[in-house]
Amino acid sequence: MREAVTAQVEAGFTAVKMNGCGRMTPVATRAEVRACLTRAETAREVLGEDRDFGRDFHGRVSPANARRLLPLLAEYAPMFVEEPVLSDYMQALPDLVNASNIPLALGERLFTRREFLAPLQAGVAVLQPDISHAGGISELRRIAALAEAYGAQLAPHCPLGPVALAASLQVAFTTPNFLIQEQSLGIQGGGGRGRRTGGGRPRARLAEPGVALRGRGVRRVVTRSPARPGPAGRPAPDRSAAPGGPAPPPPPRAPRPE
Repeated sequence: MREAVTAQVEAGFTAVKMNGCGRMTPVATRAEVRACLTRAETAREVLGEDRDFGRDFHGRVSPANARRLLPLLAEYAPMFVEEPVLSDYMQALPDLVNASNIPLALGERLFTRREFLAPLQAGVAVLQPDISHAGGISELRRIAALAEAYGAQLAPHCPLGPVALAASLQVAFTTPNFLIQEQSLGIQGGGGRGRRTGGGRPRARLAEPGVALRGRGVRRVVTRSPARPGPAGRPAPDRSAAPGGPAPPPPPRAPRPE
């Protein structure tokens, strides 16, 4: 991990975002806790005091583990901890906000401005709506305005590619409470460069969203890109269906009477 973070620093990025941990047992072992803290310690050593990092728990951590980990991570002063728990556990957010001084971030699994109200009231400091899922440019602007009323920042979620990134930047250029923009260029095609956040970008001079698409290029990338199944259909640890997994097929229709 040290080499990966160093490469992003050399590329000019001001911050990186990394996985906070792998899948944890519901009550983490000492070894699992230590592995999580070691990653944070390494990142801070490489980045120094002038660059930053975010930790993304991806909702893999139980509320009990999140309460345990957040105070321990505070020593390394991450920019934020993302998705300390799944959005299913909104009731845990006030306790997690009060568990440490680390700003909490979430939003990629929320889709309308109304769904962001409860996290803001709980004290979440950074909202991360995804422009491809949460209603596009206009709805992101409304979510940003709602966040501003609560003193929260906007850091749009963006793992989907250059078009979504260009659209997200259009929102960033007009949002007073914009914090930072993540981007994942290179990972969707299997390049494995990881998710990077920060770095300067010139403002687009083209019509929104500031990109021109070439049909042949799009078709070529789609054809060559490997299939990337999402996590929704992965089996849960108890072998039950994971939340959000594929729905069962509909029953066959009865034959129509003659």
